Amino acid sequence: WYQPIPGRNFGIPYVRPASYYRRAARHYRYKLRDVVLVVGGCGRMMVKSREYVCRVQDLLRSYGFQVLIREGMDPDEDFAFMCRAKHFVPGGGGFDHVVSTVNELLVGPQYRPDQVYDTAQSSLSPALPKTELLGGQGKSDPAQG
Repeated sequence: WYQPIPGRNFGIPYVRPASYYRRAARHYRYKLRDVVLVVGGCGRMMVKSREYVCRVQDLLRSYGFQVLIREGMDPDEDFAFMCRAKHFVPGGGGFDHVVSTVNELLVGPQYRPDQVYDTAQSSLSPALPKTELLGGQGKSDPAQG
């Protein structure tokens, strides 16, 4: 599934391992029925990318989700679509990182399979510190004002 390349991914995994999608599937299993996988690449995916998307699709289907692949759309349209999603699980890479930041500002906090649940505060706490991309005011939680 995912083989990190030292020094090549700048700390943001471009793809996620199967365990990441399994955690998301278990979390949303009884809350959602339909899933949309948004894939880029100007309408033509490379063989490895198509294999990866098919594996993610198969994994989600095994949990009972209806999976639609949204492919070949304008990146700006994909950005708007994902930023407004009620539930958004980022796949990987810088584009999804930016989308997840904007999505949380527009929609609110989201479940993240790569975060740990803090039972003492009853909130999701990032496993790693967030990178501020919008404004750089030093606030990692939009709810803190």
